[in-house]
Amino acid sequence: MIKLFKPTLKRKDMDSVLNTMVDEAIGPGEKYSEFSHLIRDYFGAETCVLLRSYINAFEIACDLLHLGKDSKVIISPLSPAWYVDILERLQCIILFADVDQFTGCISYEAVKELLPQNPSALIMYDPFGNLPDYKKLSQITVPIIEDITQGFGTRKNEYKPGEISSIIISAFEEDSVITTGGGAALILNEKKYIKPLQELMGITGKLRLMPDLNAALGIVQLKAMPVLLERRREYLALFRNSVSKTKHKIVIESSDLIIENGYVLPVLLDSRIKEVNKFTRRYKIETVNPFENCAVNRVEVDHNLYPNSIPFRLRTLFFPIYPLLSKDQLKTLVKVLSTLP
Repeated sequence: MIKLFKPTLKRKDMDSVLNTMVDEAIGPGEKYSEFSHLIRDYFGAETCVLLRSYINAFEIACDLLHLGKDSKVIISPLSPAWYVDILERLQCIILFADVDQFTGCISYEAVKELLPQNPSALIMYDPFGNLPDYKKLSQITVPIIEDITQGFGTRKNEYKPGEISSIIISAFEEDSVITTGGGAALILNEKKYIKPLQELMGITGKLRLMPDLNAALGIVQLKAMPVLLERRREYLALFRNSVSKTKHKIVIESSDLIIENGYVLPVLLDSRIKEVNKFTRRYKIETVNPFENCAVNRVEVDHNLYPNSIPFRLRTLFFPIYPLLSKDQLKTLVKVLSTLP
C-alpha cells in the first residue's frame, strides 16, 4: 500500500531523539528552546511557543484576539470542521468567505464583502500548500490568524506563509510538512501579544509545551527541509506532467513567482470520486477526499452561497507525494496518474 502521508523520518532523526533520552531531557528544555528559536528566526517573528496540541494552539490564538460571545469571525468554507466546534464553543458568529476558484484559498473579494459587518478576526487556512493573495489581503485591518500547516515552505512572490498575519499556527502532526510526532507552533508577529500570551499560559504553561523528545525531531527536519522540499518539488513536476495527459487537473498554483512545497498532490477530478477511488485501490494507492469534513458541512447554510468552494468539496482527491516514495512507488503513481478514468 502506498500510504497517503508518510513522515520523513530517517535514522539521524531517531539518533537525535535517542541522544535526548540519554541526556535524560524528556520534558521541555534545551531542545524545546532551540526548536522554538529556529522557528521564530525562520519566520522573522517576535516569538514562538511550541505546544503539545494543534487544537490548543488554535484556542490560544482565539483567546489572544479576545474572540468570544457574538464575535464575528471570517473563515473559509474549506477550513477544518473542528474550527467550527471551537468557535461555536466560544459563542462566536461564523461568517464564511468563499474561496478563490483556482487555489482554494480564501478570496480577498469575498472577505471584503464581509467587512461592513465589523468582524473581529479573519482566520485563514492555506490548503494544499497554496497561499492566498497576500498583497490584497494586507490591506485589511482586521487581525488575522493564519494556519500555515499545509503551506509551510511555500513562497509566493516576495511573501512567505503568515507574513501579513498577526498570529500564525502550524501543526507538526504525522501528516504535516514537518512532523514532531504531534504538536504545533504558535508564532506571534506582533509584540503586543507576548505579555497576554504569558498570562494565558500561566501556571499550566509547562504542561502545554512540546517535550524535548518531539522538539528534537523538529530540529533535524527543519534543518533538512530545503533538501526535502526540493525532492517534493521534483516529484510534483513529475506528477503534474502525468495528470496533464488526462481530463483532470492539479490545483496547485504554479508560476515563476511561486515556489511550491509539494505538501500533497490535490487533483480536481472531472469524473466521480467513487470511480477514481475504485481505480486507485486496484493499485493499492491510498487517496482521500480532504473536504468531507470541512467547516461549511458542519453549519446549516446554503452551500450555493459559496459556489467556488463546491468543486473543491465534491471533486478533490488527495494523492501521495513525499520524499520517501520508492522508485517502484513513483512508477506506479506516474502510471496511475496518467491513466485516471
